[in-house]
Parts: sequence; C-alpha cells; structure tokens
Amino acid sequence: MCNLPLTLVRSLVIDELEARFQNQRVGIAYFYFDYANQDQETTKVVISSLLKQVSSCVSLTPELVALYSSLKPKSKRPDMSQLVENIVAAATYLSSAFIVLDALDDCLDDELSVLLDTLEELGRHSFRIFVTSRPHLSVQSNFFLPPTVTIPIIADPADVRKFLTQKVKKRSHLNQKIIDVLTARSKGLYTASFFSSTDVQIFIARCASELSSRVQIS
Repeated sequence: MCNLPLTLVRSLVIDELEARFQNQRVGIAYFYFDYANQDQETTKVVISSLLKQVSSCVSLTPELVALYSSLKPKSKRPDMSQLVENIVAAATYLSSAFIVLDALDDCLDDELSVLLDTLEELGRHSFRIFVTSRPHLSVQSNFFLPPTVTIPIIADPADVRKFLTQKVKKRSHLNQKIIDVLTARSKGLYTASFFSSTDVQIFIARCASELSSRVQIS
C-alpha cells in the first residue's frame, strides 16, 4: 500500500523535467488516473489527452491536418490507430518526448492491458515514459520488464521510528512498545512525513535521470 501522495511525485518530476529541458524543444504530457472516474478513463481518452498535449508543443503538423481533413466531412472521431500514429508523428518534431502517468493502478482492469500495449508501442518510438503505480502491476505486463527501471518507494524503519517517536511526544500514553510494534508492522509503508526535503530532492533527481528508460515508481 502506498501512502506517499504519488501525485506529488508526478508534479515534482514534471517540474524537474521542465527545468532540465527549458531551452530545448521537448514535449511533456501527463495523465492522472482517478479511481472515481474510472469508467471515463479509457485508453482512447488517455491517448487523446496525451496527443493534445504533445501536439501543443509543436506547430500544427501535416499529419494532424490530413487527419482533420479526412474526418471532418464525415463527422467522425479518430480511432486508436490514428491517435497513436499522430502522437508518434508529433514526437518526431521534438528533441525529446516524455509521458508521465500517475496512479496507473487506478486504470480499469478492462482497459489496462490495451493501454500497456499502447505504451509499449510508444516506447519503441522514442517516447520516455514515467509511471507511478502500486507494485502489483509489475507482474501483469511485459511493459515492466527490462529495460524498464523500477524505483521502489519504501520507508526506512529508522525513518518510521523517528516519525512515531515525534508523535509519541504529543501523546504520552503511547509507549516504546507500541512504537516497536508499529515500526515492525509498517513493512515499508510510507507517508510524506517520513521524507526530508533532501530525500525528496535526491529521489526526484534520480527519477528524472532514469527517464532515459521507461520507469515505474511503485
């Protein structure tokens, strides 16, 4: 179970990427999965959103113009193959293209396999993909196999003990035995309170550096 706000990780990673590539022609697109809106977050919706963001980083591409011209008279919307084809084409006008997906484990099960297959395809076309997720997704798709790099977020027992000790000072009825039990049972469970600002900076810097490959944060 992950209690660190992964949305915070996503936001900081985007900030780090923007700072690193501020003078370069780089596209950064992101999507946040919300459990409450699962039914609306289909693979087509996700890729459409990513395409819109990547395309906004370049001038209107000939490929998009052609797609619009072919669909408008028929009042049709693009299918998945057209969306993927155009996001790949848009990325060719950039020096680098990044995709950041937050809380991927909140994606509908029926959509997840299709989405992961699509992400694999985008990864083969130079997209660098960053994902936050609970670790159980790692066994569900080849997407998470090497060369994907997985960076686990696990609270160090010493950090957990320090956090609990600080709380105990405010609640004198808690004793050392309770701290020992809670520390032992935390098993890597973390909250943002367990990390110092330096820890977060180092972690985010590593995430940004690892984006030369596909990365899952679990």
